[in-house]
Amino acid sequence: MSDASGYEYDGGTEISPIDEAEVRAAVRQDLDRGITSFVVSGVFSPVNSSQETRVKQILEDEIHQASTEGGKPIQAHITLSHEVAQLGILERENAAILNAALRPLAAQLIPAFQEAMQGAGIGGRLFLTSNDGTLISAEAAMQAPIVTFQSGPVNSLRGAVFLSGMKDGLVIDIGGTTTDVGVLINGLPRPAAATVDIAGVRTNFALPDVLSIGLGGGSHVEWRKQNGTCDVGPQSVGHELTSKALAAGGNACTATDVAVLLRKMEFGDVPVVVVGGGAALCNDSLEGASSVIRPPFASVANAVGAAIPQVSGMVDGVYALGGGGEHRARVLAEAEAAAKAQAVAAGAHSDTCQTVVKDEIPLAYVPGGVARVHIRVVGDLKYLAHTAASMSPPESQPAVGSMTDKATKESISDRQATHAEASGCGILGTGGGGSPYINRLKVMRELDRGGVIRVISADTVPDEAMVAEAGGMGAPTVGCEKLDAFECEAALRAHAAADPLKRPLHAVMSCEIGGGNGLEPLAIGARMGSPIVDAGFMGRAFPEVQMMTSAIYGHSLTPAALADEKGNVVVVQHCASPQWLERLLRPVCTAMGCAAGLSTAPLTGRELRRVAVKGTVSLAWRLGRAVIGARDAKADAVRAAAAEGGGNVLFTGKITDVERATSEGFARGHFSVEDLQDNRGQLMTIQFQNENLVAHVNGRLVLSVPDLICCLATDGGQALQTEDLRYGLRVSIVGLPAHPLLRTPEALEVVGPAAFGYDNLHATAHKCSVN
Repeated sequence: MSDASGYEYDGGTEISPIDEAEVRAAVRQDLDRGITSFVVSGVFSPVNSSQETRVKQILEDEIHQASTEGGKPIQAHITLSHEVAQLGILERENAAILNAALRPLAAQLIPAFQEAMQGAGIGGRLFLTSNDGTLISAEAAMQAPIVTFQSGPVNSLRGAVFLSGMKDGLVIDIGGTTTDVGVLINGLPRPAAATVDIAGVRTNFALPDVLSIGLGGGSHVEWRKQNGTCDVGPQSVGHELTSKALAAGGNACTATDVAVLLRKMEFGDVPVVVVGGGAALCNDSLEGASSVIRPPFASVANAVGAAIPQVSGMVDGVYALGGGGEHRARVLAEAEAAAKAQAVAAGAHSDTCQTVVKDEIPLAYVPGGVARVHIRVVGDLKYLAHTAASMSPPESQPAVGSMTDKATKESISDRQATHAEASGCGILGTGGGGSPYINRLKVMRELDRGGVIRVISADTVPDEAMVAEAGGMGAPTVGCEKLDAFECEAALRAHAAADPLKRPLHAVMSCEIGGGNGLEPLAIGARMGSPIVDAGFMGRAFPEVQMMTSAIYGHSLTPAALADEKGNVVVVQHCASPQWLERLLRPVCTAMGCAAGLSTAPLTGRELRRVAVKGTVSLAWRLGRAVIGARDAKADAVRAAAAEGGGNVLFTGKITDVERATSEGFARGHFSVEDLQDNRGQLMTIQFQNENLVAHVNGRLVLSVPDLICCLATDGGQALQTEDLRYGLRVSIVGLPAHPLLRTPEALEVVGPAAFGYDNLHATAHKCSVN
């Protein structure tokens, strides 16, 4: 069933009401087909879950009626997406679907384990370890088994904290077949990035940032004398290490034997706790580590971690924090209280609850100080008396249940090429522009439907042929939750309807190549059968429409059309200036739910060649291809991107500070990166307004707009948006040169440092690397 229901970002405005008749009919149809696992997912359900909860009630009612009519109970499972994962509807749906697939298995295993406990005379209530390093009840785990998905490695991290007393540092858990490496922050595992791919499926439920390597103490090492290389794993002697390794008198060459021979490992300048059965492989000192701790009972750290009696509660939603300091403090206190209430409901003793995560990320382009707030509270598990209900055998479990409610041409015609294009668009977004991920899915959908992507050079467009740009307008965070449909096409059709000459549209193009808007024309062109011009009006991402080169060089942006998913279309026929168009459209976009499709006035091929930045689509593809190729070859993806874009790696280090605030609808702030390599003590600070604007090293200006300041993950070269930045990330800053059309005096007035409030700075010419 597909129903565009849910809420706008404010959590109070319904996108559309639930069609209960459609829900009931769909459930009956699924039950007739033998389907008994259901997922309910609504737009912005982590902010307002009432529609998901109501659909669950309808499902339960229909399942009960079907059970009565059939004369036997139907064992069904219902997963509500807001109970499983966070903001980001596609990732949350994927996580919920994975959870639904695991629930039948959990419904068998967990009660069987409880029954085995009873048979062994073990009294007490069963808890399972979760991905975040705390415990959840057996009942909750049956409803959301996915939250235990990677609890194994986390147990070792928690055990290392307990055994060593260290709360911040690195933990290495060396087993027989694998080695897990994780980071501790304030005694808890550092969470992974906002999205995590599992077997190629992108999800966003809470997972720890743990690197698992198929290399354990017992991994086989096979030497190839003919070329001087060796293969490590995947075979392992496992628990027979002490008898089969060469160092133990056996005949199998293992990683343990290599470690005994070399006795050398390298890490960053942090304390390291070594645990696991292979902990003895490490020296008492490791090069680059400030200290090495091998605590007593290190071999059983995993079991120790699993026994730590703490539970947690979490809030992840969108809140209006404007209206003064008192209002902001009250709203945050209420959110924190809600997270604490969840922890208490999970079994925490109220007096022991502590807030361990409190993040606030402003929503760009949204007025009123609206921000995404993420709070996590951890508390000690209070004593819970054993009850018969908690140990019920499988047949007494309810049939339906849920967790407790919470308040470039032909080369861009295959999936691999769209991956490269999306990667390049992310880099050219310079921290803004929105994630290209969803737009890439739209492109692949059109390819699967038989659509064709035909990219043409701007030089081949006939002089009088009409070309129009189209893309999304709104807040990137909203766009990750409220998926766009055909709003951009609606905006394009508004131009056709308003054109008195009824001139046909020859091709489409992007306004900005950076971020998701760089891919939107590919989906539009494939769906409409129109070619895509290899050009754009920014050559990167910028936050406002007057920063388009078409506007800078005198092409009128009106009539401009803005459309939403409800069928509303607003056309601005004329405005005093491009800046006025921005001022007029932003409030309308907010009224449309902070997500709309925009298309400014079409232009002829002759005008296009005068005002457009040429070659943007192919540039993005080449950048992405360079990164993916380097990654596959295990080469330096960051340097590959810099070289392909004609730029340099400016800085590499660790993010040590991030500050954000909303001002005039923009996410403004800065982040700092500390050099951890050759130039220790150097600090790069980057100011941003949605996109990265100005970079200094120890107070010295290094690069500024309009040149591109791109923040990439050091490991793999993935582009990072400003809302993804957090303490501890290892990043590399790449500088790429702006297109000459952005460096003229008239352009610098609109996109140079002064246009963003840096009146005392002059635009820099692209510079060489500083480290």
